[in-house]
Amino acid sequence: MPAIIDSDVRGGHVWHRLPTEIRQHILAQLDATDIIHLIHTCKQLYNTVRLDYPVWRGLFHRSFPACDAEEDWLTWRYAHSDDDDEKEEDVCKYQRQGHTWRAHIGTRINTDWWQLYWERARLEHNWRQGRFAAASIPLAMTDGATVASTAADELAQLDILATRAWGTLFSCGMTGIWIVVHVAGQPLSPMTRLDVPLPPDEAASSSAVKIVSAMMTAQGCVIIHGSVLPANASDNAETPTPVADYLWQYRLSGTSMCHEQCVRIEGGSELLDVRGRWALWRHPRQPGPMTHCICDFGTGTCWPVLALAAGLDTEHVALEADDNGAIIADTAHLHRVDDRTVQVFQCRRLSRWFCWELVEHTTTTAAAAAMQASSPCHAHDAQRASRQTSVVARGALLLPGHGPLQAACTSYVHESMVLLQYTAYTSNATRATHLSAMSMASNRILWELSNLHPQRIIPVPERDFIVVCDARKRYLIRHLEDGLPRYVDTWSADARLEQAIGSVFLLGRHGRSEYTLQDVVSGNRLFTLPIAEAADIQQPATSQPCSARCCRLVASPVHLGHIDHDTGQFHCWTFA
Repeated sequence: MPAIIDSDVRGGHVWHRLPTEIRQHILAQLDATDIIHLIHTCKQLYNTVRLDYPVWRGLFHRSFPACDAEEDWLTWRYAHSDDDDEKEEDVCKYQRQGHTWRAHIGTRINTDWWQLYWERARLEHNWRQGRFAAASIPLAMTDGATVASTAADELAQLDILATRAWGTLFSCGMTGIWIVVHVAGQPLSPMTRLDVPLPPDEAASSSAVKIVSAMMTAQGCVIIHGSVLPANASDNAETPTPVADYLWQYRLSGTSMCHEQCVRIEGGSELLDVRGRWALWRHPRQPGPMTHCICDFGTGTCWPVLALAAGLDTEHVALEADDNGAIIADTAHLHRVDDRTVQVFQCRRLSRWFCWELVEHTTTTAAAAAMQASSPCHAHDAQRASRQTSVVARGALLLPGHGPLQAACTSYVHESMVLLQYTAYTSNATRATHLSAMSMASNRILWELSNLHPQRIIPVPERDFIVVCDARKRYLIRHLEDGLPRYVDTWSADARLEQAIGSVFLLGRHGRSEYTLQDVVSGNRLFTLPIAEAADIQQPATSQPCSARCCRLVASPVHLGHIDHDTGQFHCWTFA
């Protein structure tokens, strides 16, 4: 009898006798290393587990939690995939509704989760081992029909606005926007200019569009914010007053960008954030609760975020107004988005009190059908009857200090936590900056760091840590619920940090030619990049032009890239 059992175990017969639900439950308790050891013990086990897609789907979601970087990689992975048997127009329609690629492949029955998991695991392995393919393209610009080499004066102003795994966005003194699409790990030449046309209703009374800013989304969209100038703008000596502001939306289609729509917003506005089908913007000349507004590209409509309520659960909070009688409002950010719902976190400082609300806006199916029938350039006149607005949570906190708050801003961490950065006076009448993590579930401060001057905060909640770049120091905050900060002395004060993928960060020093990839959690230095000339790592959102001897190094989950102004080329290192 023992010999029979032994033979059954070696042949994998005992495993196959188990019900499917039990086998999947057992495999769900294992990590990737354990599963690899298991499938290499028996060829029959290998063939069985290899095709058990629910197991690999769960392993993929556990190993690579949903975040902006993961969605960016999936867009790059599937935008030009040959194994996608769906029609391109069906995929574009799916994305226009605000669905993510992760949700899209989750609904497909032919998704090879085994292959998807190993492609993603190999990508991070290549980053850690320094395995990449180098490519360079000339900085030649095209308007979609003709190609022209870049003039010397244009080349000096050319700068990288932003980069994603699927493309890199360039500007030339903010007079034009160009894009390079990345296909199969290689940038396509030449750069393509994104045409910003005058809206039909403004063509007769306007002369040109002044580009204000541009952003890229992980789902393969570019949003350009521009001001429409009056017809006599060129004759005015002073800066002309814009007729109106618009948001132009472009979507990745194959190897090109297609203009989708333009949505009118208030003149003089500022675009704050774009995620999925939603954009958040504010109008500085419209103070108070109406400052922050939402734009839904799925329906081509805009509306203000719900005002902060006056009646909070404390008698100490009293609404304060400025000299003009307007209620003081501070900041807001997109907190969570999906295909039909957007949550906006907004706050207000009231003396020493910090009041906040999490507001949810939902566009129903009936509203979407009604909005699609109207012109996107008349978003303010569209019906709003089918849009639902509700307050998910609200609260008020008494922050430490000996005087009114001087400034406050927030940033997204995850669904139950936000980062609060504020400035207040101390007991000796000096100003101090604090960085706090606030729990919306309990309406309390989880942890706080004082006397900081954060220049940049990089939250990576899917890996349970935050990197804080202070003016003098660099901090790594792990275990976000407990807030365990650690000063990283291996990062000097002038170190520039850029997240590549997961815990792999690009580390460089201003004015030096040494650039390395480092695991910020373990502190291990992975490898040194082969860059001979001096480069400066900056935030991708800046619109300041580079100097003639400076190349801009940017990172996405798939590649590193920079402009070489001396040779007139865009260099790219792809790790996929």
